[in-house]
Amino acid sequence: MKLCFHSRNSVAVETAPGEHLFLARRFLLDGPANVRPRPAFWKQCVLGRLLHDCYWLRDVGGAAAPATAALTGPHPTGVFEALTLGPGEKAFVALEYLAGFVVPESRLRDPHPPVMRPVFRGLLRPTFWVFGHPVPCVFEGPVTVLFHGAALRWDDSLGRKAYQPRQVVSFDATRPFGVLAMQPGTTLLSLVYNALTFESRFVAHECRLLVEDYLAPPRVNLGILKHFLAHAVFALLLALLLWLNR
Repeated sequence: MKLCFHSRNSVAVETAPGEHLFLARRFLLDGPANVRPRPAFWKQCVLGRLLHDCYWLRDVGGAAAPATAALTGPHPTGVFEALTLGPGEKAFVALEYLAGFVVPESRLRDPHPPVMRPVFRGLLRPTFWVFGHPVPCVFEGPVTVLFHGAALRWDDSLGRKAYQPRQVVSFDATRPFGVLAMQPGTTLLSLVYNALTFESRFVAHECRLLVEDYLAPPRVNLGILKHFLAHAVFALLLALLLWLNR
């Protein structure tokens, strides 16, 4: 696969023979595409893809000859970035920034390992709750993931890095990370507070990160209410787990 950036908000994706580009429908596409009656990879990360409008995907490529698709972001300004994963490599992906991904034909015929999968054990780890992704989505190569955001950039610096959880778009899923909570401690009250707070910091060491530098100011709307209710449900589940294991 080759990328040719016409501008920060427009990119041409050239797929090699046998490669498939699966593209979220909210992006403008200049070129032919197929929409499968059954969504591609329909069993993988279903809930997260439905929530972030990337469940039904357009299929570009797959022919015996190279194919080119010109993409434009859904907003007047934005940035495309790409991440290529080799066989066995894994990366966390925030699905709200997912534009699409490219996979070889062989991954359509053989679903193992899955291109993307939810990590349900995150429900048992308060760190993921505070991070804001209790059921994280992990992509596994070979695959090239295409992202789109308002101000995406790669942070390749060494040492300790801390970002707001909403800024973190992608990172190596095999590397350890932590969350700097506003309310330290391991009591039930502190765990519930950390699961509900929006002020915690994602902390990584010696890890390459794709981050979003622009975050829209928070507004009191249904979106914030939805996030609060989701965190409240996870907090209640955590309280139940602690009570069952006391």
